[in-house]
Amino acid sequence: MNRKRFLITLLAATLLLVSCGPTVPKESTDASIVSSEASTMSNESSDAAVVSSEASTMSNESSDAAVVSSEVSTMSNESSDAAVVSSEASTASNESSDAAVVSSEASTTEESKVFPPRITLSGNHDDHVITDQFCYVEGEKYFLLLDKDVDLPGDFGDNVELIIDEIEKLTGYTFSIPSTVYTCDNSTVRFGYNPWDGFDFGMKVPIYLYPDRESKGYISSASSEFMNLQLYELYSNDLWNSVPAYRDNPWRRDNYVNYETVAHELTHVLTCRRTALTKIMTEGCADYVAEKVIKKLADVTGQYDFVESAARMDLSYHVKNEVTAENAEEVFRNDYSDLSTIERGDEYTLGRMLCLFLEEDYGASSLHDYIAAVANAGYAYPEFLSDPSPNDINKMTDLMKTTFGNDVFTKFGAWYQTHKDQ
Repeated sequence: MNRKRFLITLLAATLLLVSCGPTVPKESTDASIVSSEASTMSNESSDAAVVSSEASTMSNESSDAAVVSSEVSTMSNESSDAAVVSSEASTASNESSDAAVVSSEASTTEESKVFPPRITLSGNHDDHVITDQFCYVEGEKYFLLLDKDVDLPGDFGDNVELIIDEIEKLTGYTFSIPSTVYTCDNSTVRFGYNPWDGFDFGMKVPIYLYPDRESKGYISSASSEFMNLQLYELYSNDLWNSVPAYRDNPWRRDNYVNYETVAHELTHVLTCRRTALTKIMTEGCADYVAEKVIKKLADVTGQYDFVESAARMDLSYHVKNEVTAENAEEVFRNDYSDLSTIERGDEYTLGRMLCLFLEEDYGASSLHDYIAAVANAGYAYPEFLSDPSPNDINKMTDLMKTTFGNDVFTKFGAWYQTHKDQ
């Protein structure tokens, strides 16, 4: 082995050692030199590999320098190609050089965010997935965003898809709005850690299932951006038994999945993605759509959860204060503005009854037609995002009359009187 090859071989071995060696300061050089003692090298045009544990000097007429040192060193070179290895940042100055600098200190790069893993459901009702971490299920039109301690039957995702399809058929609207993309941010989740910040949902519906671990009374809710589901029957047994307010009150937990709540909240997402509505129409059409969808799916599928959901719907036909042909329009304009009174909840009942009346007297497309009329009047999403003001509610009342006739409220009040006791 000749001297040059020996030096190159020795240099390669030294490079492997120096990557975890001590760090050194550096002057303005083309090389970082490792040495156990101070060393100096000068060269006009050199190919040199210098390794020293003592003070050493080497000159060569024709060499390229790769110099490794564990102590302070200095190198000057008029014309060289330097490969410099250093355990600290080094500075090189050279009038004519190509420098490749490798450092053992990691460079700082911003890593892309890693979201929780995707899981799949079997489609079989008797199979269950009990989550032990944040994870998600993706369907054709939805995302299920799951916290740990959620207990999902294997057919839950398929049933959500069935509900979405039926809501779209009934209303004549789709959940997706072209060119509208929904992205989660930290304001989306009402409580707890949010691992979905920045997650891109496209045009699908994000459905959060975050257990109320401290029994603070969280309820299901929805908006154009997402929906939250609070269904005790989807809490794992371990979580349920660890919270006294749940464990000691078994009546709070149904023995079936309440898909009526799922359909109600999904209807809110759909209407919110189209237009603003009054309280009466917002809650009324959600109850109206949920009732029709769940009863249909109970008949078509025969599934226990759909059948039980349909049978146990809490549907009232009475409001606390009487609604008649004479005052129906006034009630609609007032829109139950003070929900702290005894009338709390009447917006659900009266709104659902109004939707039933419109379907019976004006046809199956009546809800679709009214939503379109309100949206076209300047209340379309996403241009109009606030709750309707009293002035807005008056305009929406007038739009009801424009769409169905000036006597629509008179006719509804009379109809209500004959149907409230059914």
